[in-house]
Parts: sequence; structure tokens; C-alpha cells
Amino acid sequence: MNDIVKKFEDEREKWTNIIGEFAGKFREVYKLPELQVELYSNRQILVEYMYSLISISGKMEKELRKEKRISYDKYTNKFDYKATTQERELLIDGDNADLLEKTHHIKSHIDFIRETIKGIDNMIYGINHRIKLEEYKHVNSH
Repeated sequence: MNDIVKKFEDEREKWTNIIGEFAGKFREVYKLPELQVELYSNRQILVEYMYSLISISGKMEKELRKEKRISYDKYTNKFDYKATTQERELLIDGDNADLLEKTHHIKSHIDFIRETIKGIDNMIYGINHRIKLEEYKHVNSH
């Protein structure tokens, strides 16, 4: 479990730094074409990665549903004590705590990647405005 948490923390730090570097390049107009290429390239990398995570998440959700059915059967039909619905839910969640936690971490990371893509989209949109602003400044300075 710690491996996935560390991996996602490292990836969040990496992408936060990359976005910061992109933001810094907005100051230099001559670097905007290069920045635009980098933005589109990194956006595509993130989109593909996000869909890979979504696929993994789907498989984990399927596994979680299966394990919960097994636990439900165990606590409904094979348990010495007649558990209430609330008690049974707690026992089922306890049985599947690791899988629930992994699923939570993956969903959280998908949300982070999705927001990072939105940030890149905003930067791509901003490049066009930055170029138009420079053109306007250039035309009006002559």
C-alpha cells in the first residue's frame, strides 16, 4: 500500500513542478511556440495515463464488489452471530479495508490528473491570448 501512496505523491510533485515550469515560460514570448508543443505533448501523456488509471480503477471496483459479496455471504449465512445491517457493513468494510483504500487512492489520483489536464487546457487557451496581446502591443507601438 505504501508503494502506491509514495508513487502517487512523487507523481503529484513531478506534475506540479512541470506545470510551474510551463507557467514560467509564459513570460518569454519567443518560447511560446515551444511551450505550446510541450503543453499538447504532456496533455496527451496525461490523458493516456488517466485512462490507464480509470481502467485499473474499474478492475479494482469489480474485485471489490466480488470481495464484498463474499464477505456479505460470510456474515449473513456463515456467521455464528446475527449481525445487524450496520454491523455487517462494518465487518464487510473491515474485511476489504486494503482494497477500499487502494481504490480511494487511485480515484484521488485520477482527480488530480484530471485537474492537471484542465490546468494545461487553460494554459493552451492562454497562449493564444498571450500571442494576441503581443501582436496588439506590437501593432500599437508603431
